Amino acid sequence: MKDKTSLKGHLKSDYLSILALFSLAIILMGRVFLGYTFLPADMLYHFQPWGETKIPEKDYQWNPLLWDSLAQFYPWRYFLGESLRRGFLPLWNPYQFCGTPFYANGQSAIFYPFNWLTALWGKMFMGINAFIHLLLAGLLLYLFLRKINVPPFPSLLASASYMLSDFITAWLPLPSVESSFVWAPLSLLAIELSLEGKLFNSFILSALSISLSALGGHPQYLLYTIWLFLLYLILRLLWEKRVSLIQAFTPLIGGGFGLLLSALSLLPLFEFSRLSHRAPAVDWSAYKAYISLSLPLERLIGLFLPNFFGNPAKGNYWGAGEYIEYALYIGLIPLLFLPFAFKDKRKTAFPLLIISLLSLLMMIGTPLNIPFYFLFPLWSKTGSPTRLIGVFSLCLSILSGMGLENALKNNISKRTLILISSAIVIFPFLLFPLSVREEPFSTVRAISPSFPYLDFSKLLCIPLITALILHFKKKVLPYILFPLLLLDLLPISFSHLYFSKKEDVFPRLKGIPKEGIYRIMAITPHWSLYRYPHACLPPNTPMVYRLYDVAGYDSLFPLYYKNFLDELEGKNSAPLENGNMLLPSSLKEENLRLLGVKYIISPIYIDAEHLQLVKTGETKVYMYKGNPLRFNLLDKGFFPQGKVRLISYEPNRAVFEIRGEREGYFILNDTYYPGWRAYLDGKEAKIFPFYVFRGVSIPKGKHILVFLFRPFLYKLSLYISLLSCLLLCFLISCKIFLIRR
Repeated sequence: MKDKTSLKGHLKSDYLSILALFSLAIILMGRVFLGYTFLPADMLYHFQPWGETKIPEKDYQWNPLLWDSLAQFYPWRYFLGESLRRGFLPLWNPYQFCGTPFYANGQSAIFYPFNWLTALWGKMFMGINAFIHLLLAGLLLYLFLRKINVPPFPSLLASASYMLSDFITAWLPLPSVESSFVWAPLSLLAIELSLEGKLFNSFILSALSISLSALGGHPQYLLYTIWLFLLYLILRLLWEKRVSLIQAFTPLIGGGFGLLLSALSLLPLFEFSRLSHRAPAVDWSAYKAYISLSLPLERLIGLFLPNFFGNPAKGNYWGAGEYIEYALYIGLIPLLFLPFAFKDKRKTAFPLLIISLLSLLMMIGTPLNIPFYFLFPLWSKTGSPTRLIGVFSLCLSILSGMGLENALKNNISKRTLILISSAIVIFPFLLFPLSVREEPFSTVRAISPSFPYLDFSKLLCIPLITALILHFKKKVLPYILFPLLLLDLLPISFSHLYFSKKEDVFPRLKGIPKEGIYRIMAITPHWSLYRYPHACLPPNTPMVYRLYDVAGYDSLFPLYYKNFLDELEGKNSAPLENGNMLLPSSLKEENLRLLGVKYIISPIYIDAEHLQLVKTGETKVYMYKGNPLRFNLLDKGFFPQGKVRLISYEPNRAVFEIRGEREGYFILNDTYYPGWRAYLDGKEAKIFPFYVFRGVSIPKGKHILVFLFRPFLYKLSLYISLLSCLLLCFLISCKIFLIRR
């Protein structure tokens, strides 16, 4: 009878906990449902041509990573949504880099199921997506904690601390991180199910968690999810006394099956990365560059005082690097109960303690990185050890839930609690000298205006919280601790969220011409990581207006295209501040003609005989007087001949009518990439590279030439993913049939 009563009580508590997590997601993201977009649109108005139309309402501090939400993710999701509404899947992106493979760049994530919802919600899709993944972060962790028998309230507090943590909320505007890493708790749950003997459920959840993480679009966090999955499995097996081989291998087989499910995303990504600018050799010099980006010891202050180095949302951030890269904070109350996890007798506690310690030591740049960098597949491509903060935050949140359970179950030692609270108060002061070790006087001047935000008041609250815990009975503590957690984390979480009116997000532009498929060149006199760049129509933003651009900004782009631009420019076409960006600026007539540029948009005056000024003001628009070569028909001597008429030009397909007076070549000045096929009068014709563009041999006479982007690797990966999906559906159907029998 007591067991039934206890079960009903736990079920009621679970429902209330899930409702609480849902309410938290609504509290944070509710403005999306009132018609706001989840984007820092005011950043646009620091650039031309938007700056001509409006003064920014909010003067956001320049934040290059936050800018990615506008310069990468919104244009890509918008392009995907528009294409889906028009009835096709965009494998190729003609708007950046004179053309680039859209389906292969990873972070475009066009096969991720939640991104397909972009076709339904227009400008609201960024906010809807953020709401879904914020809720998933809390719910999936709650499910894992309940599976390992952590009671409802400690599970709720741990899940809420993770859901509202610096890591989750600071990265929320950049959807690919959450889309990939939010599934990590589900992979841990799959391991626990296997060890319980629930092999089928374990297989399904392993496959789904790894495949969704892969499709989510962030290769780095996919690797971290797999790393956490494997490490947790190995450590759990070491702690278990009796485990059959099938129990040990079921999660591995499921995870491998998940990679097959996501072959549609992974295989093209591997091919593209091999051809891209990010294909360095794995050697000691590369390792030194990698380790130089590790977490400075002084940034551990952020584990206790999240705004010690200021906050970009308040305009007072003074720390080195990006705030978001050092987002460690999970709340003071979880830290207060974290040490009690060492007393936990579960076999899940020590693996998580080891993983959290290992991730911390790797984050700060210890030699523990060496074996993973050189031996773990693709680890060398992760760029920086600091982003293991995601794994670290997740493990700390889980352990804090276990610690709270132990503290509530057993009599809380007054001495132990006072020692822990004292350590939390003292530790940041011990780290403070490190933050001023290089230039102490300039650092003190820098932090003076932001001193009210340093959150020292929170440290002063620790003795008060300790006193409350020791004074009240255990039954009352949940009603005190949860509100205190929200008071601690909600203000910080809100500071990471940026909402704007829909009409302020990429409004219509006046005076920026679009003529056929001719390209533009937007001039950027200076790009910066530390202040708003002096730029006009920054890379990728022309995508939203369907303007074809020679520039681009992406974590992957063809190396041969960069080399081609470097040769035309006579210098590095990527700014020193950002190697993922190409900013061609050479206005030589032969360059403009070869790249198919008709219009130059510039924030500065240009004096050139071959350019005609067609718009004045803050944004100047110049027209190239010559004939840009978007496509051309040449004879065998490479002299112009015949006539060409453009019939249609779509992302995956281009059709031309050709009338050749003699045998020759048709040149389409779009980037060449494996997978493009040409069909001349219905028969396949060979494409040859012309510079970095596409050429086809053409016989004399009238012909219809069709270019189609049909990569063999796309077909192969599609078959693998579809067959894997069908097999998964078949297995699930068989399981349901057997249960019903």
